[in-house]
Amino acid sequence: MAVSQNGEVMGGIICNITGRTDIQYDGNFDKYSELNAKVVIFLYKTKLQSNVFGQYPSVDHILDMNIIAVNRPYRGNGICKSLVKKSKELAIELGCQMIYAECSSNYTAKAVENFGLKCIHSVNYADYIDEKGNVMFKTQSPHESFKVYALLL
Repeated sequence: MAVSQNGEVMGGIICNITGRTDIQYDGNFDKYSELNAKVVIFLYKTKLQSNVFGQYPSVDHILDMNIIAVNRPYRGNGICKSLVKKSKELAIELGCQMIYAECSSNYTAKAVENFGLKCIHSVNYADYIDEKGNVMFKTQSPHESFKVYALLL
């Protein structure tokens, strides 16, 4: 977490370590509300489609940067870059071979790209439809796709 001198939260990042055998799910989405299930299913399918461990067979553990957020007044000041840099240092310290981010925001995607992460999978929101052909997530420009990024360490 990044905190200003006056104690205001400037931004934060939530990370976890994911191992090669950790990406599993029993397919039971009934425990989620209808809206939450749609999001969880989307994230689960995207994680499977990105196939990070298949694309990088020598990687056994990744530091997954799950949520990256910067408080609006502090955006554009390098807070995200600092958070990603600290996460990379932590990943190396913990023996991870990769850092990984799933970006729903175009701004976060640009920030991790600037840090050197490469896009390994992308889903256009307009292409993700339900069984009736309706777009599941209606986003505003410039947030047009969900992107998965990775950087070998």
